[in-house]
Amino acid sequence: MAKTKAKTNKQQNHSQNSTYITAVIAGICVSLVIAGAVYRINNKQSLSLQQQKEELQNQTASSEPQKNSTQKQDENKPKQEKKLYVDEPPKVTAKAFSVENMATGERLYGKNTELKLPPASITKIMTALVALDRYPLDKAVPVPPECTTVEGSKAGFKPYEVFTVEDLLSALLIKSSADAACTLASIDGHDTFLIAMNQKAKELGMNDTHFQNEIGLDSPDAQLSTIDDINKMVKSALNYKIFQILVGTQSKTIKSLSSGNKYVLHNTNDLLSLPGTVGIKTGYTENAGQCLAYLYENNGEEVLITVLGSQDRFGDTKALLEWAKEQIKKVNEKKTEFGG
Repeated sequence: MAKTKAKTNKQQNHSQNSTYITAVIAGICVSLVIAGAVYRINNKQSLSLQQQKEELQNQTASSEPQKNSTQKQDENKPKQEKKLYVDEPPKVTAKAFSVENMATGERLYGKNTELKLPPASITKIMTALVALDRYPLDKAVPVPPECTTVEGSKAGFKPYEVFTVEDLLSALLIKSSADAACTLASIDGHDTFLIAMNQKAKELGMNDTHFQNEIGLDSPDAQLSTIDDINKMVKSALNYKIFQILVGTQSKTIKSLSSGNKYVLHNTNDLLSLPGTVGIKTGYTENAGQCLAYLYENNGEEVLITVLGSQDRFGDTKALLEWAKEQIKKVNEKKTEFGG
């Protein structure tokens, strides 16, 4: 009986141990399953985040060239100037021209304003500027013999005749006298004077201009300027009262200090007879064609017109002037209408 009872107890203990072990093993298995599931979920999330990150990087990389291309296209687009006119400008013969409202400092219209072209005798504006910077108006200057035979329009000075700087400027700006330009440049030597001309151009920001001579004679690939640069030069010259007076003078007589010979100077600018004309400077060579820098002032209107490479400089300028005056009027009326 005792043996049977001991055996029964032993079986019960064995059964309990088996049950405990089974439970432990089951618990471990469940834990492993749960851990595996958690790992897979976390790993899946990690992979998803990584994939999202990589996809975002790919999208950014693929969109970057498109953005740069768009920026490049925008940079290459020509800048649109503010339209300051109502009607299109007239057709003219000039290769390049500009119409500027000097009262507001705004350009109404321009064509090829940065194109390098020969400026012909418009060059003499710079000759005058350098002379005004360097010499007093009453300085007496003899005419070198070589200056009496230079190319271009001449006043007809005789060798060694003496004139004041003011009289030489008169011949230069009224008659477009090549012998006067040569004489002014001879005071300190032609090379020195030419260096001063190009230095003055740099000071004025005339970066596309180069002078090879003080007269405006053609010098292929050397004596070149642009509409924009010429306008800078004109505005600088207008700071000199004597310049304004001379470019608007229709005729003047000067007298040699040494010989007493008198020279009658007639202005080459046919538009001086047009009311409101201030004047400025003409130019012509076979290579340059007809050129003109022209200023008009009347009743608060102030218009600067510059033409290069024209076949009819006065006709072109008159047409552009009439157009400019009409556009200024129409634009002002529109501003008034809309309360601008």
